Amino acid sequence: MSQPLEATITFSEVSRIVWITGLLPLVVIPAAFTGFWSWPSWTTINSILNSPIEIVLALLAGAFVHEILHGIGFLLGGAPLSSIRFGYIPKAMSAHISCSSMIPIAAFRLTILLPTIVLGVIPTALAFITGSLPLVLWSTLMLSACAGDFAMLAAVKKVPSNAKARVHGDLVGCVYVQP
Repeated sequence: MSQPLEATITFSEVSRIVWITGLLPLVVIPAAFTGFWSWPSWTTINSILNSPIEIVLALLAGAFVHEILHGIGFLLGGAPLSSIRFGYIPKAMSAHISCSSMIPIAAFRLTILLPTIVLGVIPTALAFITGSLPLVLWSTLMLSACAGDFAMLAAVKKVPSNAKARVHGDLVGCVYVQP
């Protein structure tokens, strides 16, 4: 194995990616949904917004499941359970999962994308199929919440396909080795 290398991006790159990928779903998906299903009645919107506790609980559950999905991705990538840690970053007011084990970069990238697919893409598709306004709103917020994952994906895009990687401890990106 070679010496460990880093694949990271700067804070300004992270900010740019997070702003773009965080805001884009908030604009595009509701616009497309209302174009497809027409604008919902104010009664429907009020019935959704009159449940603030349910909204907060759904978003907290989504954030928790988001991180659990990363953990599942690490496990599927071959990381032992003992190398996976669940934590909370007070400055970012954000939960996170970290993994100290190296896994194949393809599995690492899938781990990054797992919440986007499971909590964002699939529910959004189901919302468009069924016309469910609550589901499209929730899945849109879940996709927007994946903005940090897209920054991570951008950081690791140039890592060679035969590499093994783990989360970088301090920066957005990874530490990797090549055989």
